[in-house]
Amino acid sequence: MDILLASTLTVAILHALAPDHWLPFVMLGRAQHWSPWKLTGITSLAGFGHVSSSLLIGAIGVLVGMAAEKVNLWESHRATLHRSYSSGLGWRIWSGGSRIGTKTYT
Repeated sequence: MDILLASTLTVAILHALAPDHWLPFVMLGRAQHWSPWKLTGITSLAGFGHVSSSLLIGAIGVLVGMAAEKVNLWESHRATLHRSYSSGLGWRIWSGGSRIGTKTYT
């Protein structure tokens, strides 16, 4: 778990250092003559929206994956039943079908 936390923090820090995440806010703040407090507040609000939307997209991805796994489980059971029935039908055709039920067990 420690390596997961360390990896997450590393990716988050490197992601936040990318200029496309903060440079537009700095340039907009300079052009609009925002105070440092206003710039920090707006940037924080945008960061919160960025993280929230990423979490929402991730949660949707997890739910879609869980639904796909349920479909996959159902399809695998259906395929198993299909193979079983096909094998039985094939055996009946191969054996001629007329000998079914005529064997006596003693």
